[in-house]
Amino acid sequence: IALVEKHYADAQALFEAGVAHNIWAGISTGNLVNCRQQAGTAAGHLGRWAGSAAHFESGSKLAAEEEDHLRTFALLGDAAFARWQNGEKRTAVSHLVAVMDLAPQLPDPSTDLMALRALKCFGHLVHQLAWRKYGRTDADASVILPGMCSDPRPNQGLKDLPPPVVTFNWLLILWLDFEYTPNSGLWERIAP
Repeated sequence: IALVEKHYADAQALFEAGVAHNIWAGISTGNLVNCRQQAGTAAGHLGRWAGSAAHFESGSKLAAEEEDHLRTFALLGDAAFARWQNGEKRTAVSHLVAVMDLAPQLPDPSTDLMALRALKCFGHLVHQLAWRKYGRTDADASVILPGMCSDPRPNQGLKDLPPPVVTFNWLLILWLDFEYTPNSGLWERIAP
């Protein structure tokens, strides 16, 4: 309730307490992943980007252990944004590349609304970061919100939009890669 009511400091403290006192330890990581997602979202809304990124990264790692590809993808996308906001551009770009590497493991977005949502939100994130880097602040006025990629609430309206163009995301990430992680070998890896 604290997160929905935008009491972000309270929400962050509550979710961090949930992480520290995980009653599901050894049984399931699902609730812990949820706590990490919510704590990262709350921290981001407070401008605590390093903490936000750490929560999203931890949640992504836990989801990967459970082979939950969708949440691994989405949480790492949110971590990339948090690292970017914290001024850690190289780490952010590395995360963006890692997220794109996970995209083929996602469920089919034409039949899975949450996969469609994660891909659309991630594409918007990449679009905003790349165009802002090159001075285009008018490209799309919609803001990037902390936890946007991993938000568990589906949006039925996404079904009416065209499918995400994964190839275009790679192009935009290459722009960022050339700037922040030169000589990473990404071009050689993905170019035909």
